[in-house]
Amino acid sequence: MNRKSNAGLAEDIRGVLGRQVRRLRKDAGLTQDVVAEHCGIFRTYLSRIENGTANPRVTVLAALATMLGVGVWDFFDEGAHDKVGPSDF
Repeated sequence: MNRKSNAGLAEDIRGVLGRQVRRLRKDAGLTQDVVAEHCGIFRTYLSRIENGTANPRVTVLAALATMLGVGVWDFFDEGAHDKVGPSDF
């Protein structure tokens, strides 16, 4: 059984989240500046989210989802359930 450390698991989740936020933002034709301003966060913080290095609060994820016209769970739809599952705990 392949067990990931909590840090490794969190890193995987942040990576999936960041890639999805970036893809959805670009698909919507929006810049980081526009999205960050609408969500009440700094552009550099949005960049860190997209790069998988930030741990955004649920309120930030909700604001991003609203801005991008998706549900919060859509941020984790990159096959995260295949990469991060019960066997990884």
